[in-house]
Amino acid sequence: MEKHMNLLLLIFSFITNWIVSASFWALYFLFTAPFFHEELAGNYELLTERILQLSLACVLVPAVLSGTGVMQYFFVRENGGRRAAGETKMYLERLMRDICRRGRLELSDFRLYTAKADDYNA
Repeated sequence: MEKHMNLLLLIFSFITNWIVSASFWALYFLFTAPFFHEELAGNYELLTERILQLSLACVLVPAVLSGTGVMQYFFVRENGGRRAAGETKMYLERLMRDICRRGRLELSDFRLYTAKADDYNA
């Protein structure tokens, strides 16, 4: 049941983000088409197609990029985190091995980061 709820939440989030993005692009073209996009002024079919393409790109590109290691690194770094190293890394890996064993997961599927603090955190 939980997987179905997660899927429904993902679909709802996608549709909501797409509607917000489409609204933004529609307002943008509504006010700029007569001045900067003469080819779109009055051509509602082309305008609608352009809005749909840009809205889809604005939702899908960040979704795809957010799963990459580079983006994860920037998100963590921006929030004051860093890769676990030294004694902290060994401690966290020991904990993660136990968690992965219990959950039948692979440790290599995870990246360990810590916040800039003196106590243990991950």
